[in-house]
Amino acid sequence: YILDVFFAGNDGAVYQAHWYRDPTVCSVCGGCQGPPTAGEWWSPEPITPAGVVPPGAPIAAVSRAPGDIDVFAVEKNGAIYHAGSFRNEEWSSPGVINGTYTLLSPGAHIAAAAPRPDLLHVFAVGKSGELRSAWQQDGVNQNQWNCAGCQTSPAVYAPGGSIVALSRKPG
Repeated sequence: YILDVFFAGNDGAVYQAHWYRDPTVCSVCGGCQGPPTAGEWWSPEPITPAGVVPPGAPIAAVSRAPGDIDVFAVEKNGAIYHAGSFRNEEWSSPGVINGTYTLLSPGAHIAAAAPRPDLLHVFAVGKSGELRSAWQQDGVNQNQWNCAGCQTSPAVYAPGGSIVALSRKPG
């Protein structure tokens, strides 16, 4: 099996580190440049440019299908940043979810959930304590993010507080 860890580095980049149970799994991800021994962590590699997020910013990650990973963080300007890796390929389509600029505090806590392989939700607490969200579904609205920055609840959350999301029934 494969474990991935994501974190915001001191340089403001989002990093990924891997741990593989079996190094022969490298054939799945297109080749390995990591340790030759099973059970060792690979050196972290940036998946975003430096300076995108505040150092140490909270990160959310979700795997909606085997080999698919979506990673989120709140940028220095308060927008939700998204990067995806699909079918164990290189990171693609990194960028901001339009419509979320200035709604969140830089480095705000963020959460993501995938109730189905074709559906993804992301949540964050807004500057005034309101819950904000966006969702994307394969084949809907040309796979664009929908309701970006929608307020889904009144201001009852503590600004700067942590948030967690999950799907109770996968797939």
